[in-house]
Amino acid sequence: AGVKVAVWGAQKALPALSVASSSGSLLKGLALEQVRYQDSHLDLAADSLVLTLEDSCLLTPAVCVTELGISGVQFAMPELPPSQPDAEEAEPDAQPMTDIVMPLPIRIDRIALDDIGLDILGNKIAWQHFSTAAEIEGSQLILKPTDWQDIELTLAPASEEDSAVTQAEADPTGEPITLPEVVLPLSF
Repeated sequence: AGVKVAVWGAQKALPALSVASSSGSLLKGLALEQVRYQDSHLDLAADSLVLTLEDSCLLTPAVCVTELGISGVQFAMPELPPSQPDAEEAEPDAQPMTDIVMPLPIRIDRIALDDIGLDILGNKIAWQHFSTAAEIEGSQLILKPTDWQDIELTLAPASEEDSAVTQAEADPTGEPITLPEVVLPLSF
């Protein structure tokens, strides 16, 4: 009953969300079927979402996920949502996040993302199967063997405005390209 109440509450809080059926429990794991979120800026549909937990791990204390599975996802975001005025005035002194530290160890035995299709601003990526496993403790992330099959990538055609900017930027100056420093918030 806990999953059904949580789904009901989520659907009341987010009118754009619909879930055809749900089963399971909040402590052992849950399954959601025919999940959809659709508003004016994006469209997300998933045939099924499965989360299976190992509740005995909570006594350790740790979070142990036996399976996290998502299948039949179609996601479309044809345009960016309008920006918020506050978002444009970001703090110039803001420092990048340099560490993500998990308060509890997390173990995920199986992650499976099957039959996925994403269309973001006309850039499309799709795959049939992706699976992996992971462990994270503190800021240390360990990825287990990963399998990614039947990947298709299609880039959006460049607009005339983008082509003009690219031509102007392509003018050789003889100076080497300098990339910005990238700080990853996890250790691998």
